[in-house]
Amino acid sequence: MNQPRVRMLIEVYYDVQGTRLAATNRVRAAVSAGLSADLAREMTDWIDLRMDRQEAELKALVMAEIKQEPLWQNWLKGVKGVGPCIAGGLMAWAGDCSNFDTVSKLWAWSGLHVLDGHAPRRERGVRANWNPVMRTLAWKASKSFVLSGRGYRALYDAEKVRLRTLHPEPEPCDPPRKRKDGGVLMRFTDGHIDAMARRKVAKVFFAHYWQMARASAGLPTREVYVIEKLGHGTVIPIVCE
Repeated sequence: MNQPRVRMLIEVYYDVQGTRLAATNRVRAAVSAGLSADLAREMTDWIDLRMDRQEAELKALVMAEIKQEPLWQNWLKGVKGVGPCIAGGLMAWAGDCSNFDTVSKLWAWSGLHVLDGHAPRRERGVRANWNPVMRTLAWKASKSFVLSGRGYRALYDAEKVRLRTLHPEPEPCDPPRKRKDGGVLMRFTDGHIDAMARRKVAKVFFAHYWQMARASAGLPTREVYVIEKLGHGTVIPIVCE
């Protein structure tokens, strides 16, 4: 696999996808400003027809690069919710994980670590010490798993139930934080629970990728324990469908 070529193809793919979504949002805004629903539908169909074709062509080019890769053949192609761009992105940026002798290092490089109890955020003028592309891949993978309804979706559902059981009602952030409108920022809302569950799924999937990639390359590996509070750990089996 030509890693620089795959990286370029995937970045262009997500650029095109982002442009399509932005254009669709612009049409929706125009409806609010008085554009008729019929004209909006016609424009949206025009956008989708042309840009979906570009996305499909780019995805096919990525597939041509990765289809003979052992990680794709032996695992990723069978995982519901993983397409060529997510799989190709992991192989293009993380590779065989030879640069990460522990899964924690892969998580940290992917922006899935925790700083002061929170996910790291990019700051204006400050260079991040993690890879934004990898965190984008993690977020897209988790969303794809939720939409797939199978495989890693079961882990997402179970984590949402666990979190909502622990936190049955939203509560103010601790320490208190203000919203832009001056209100109190709340945690454990439905949106917060969803994001936390998706983050858990992304970390587990990346842990499984770390195991499979290193094993495929003949590198030392071990079962990854997902550590919860009080130090208890559970091995979550690799999903193969």
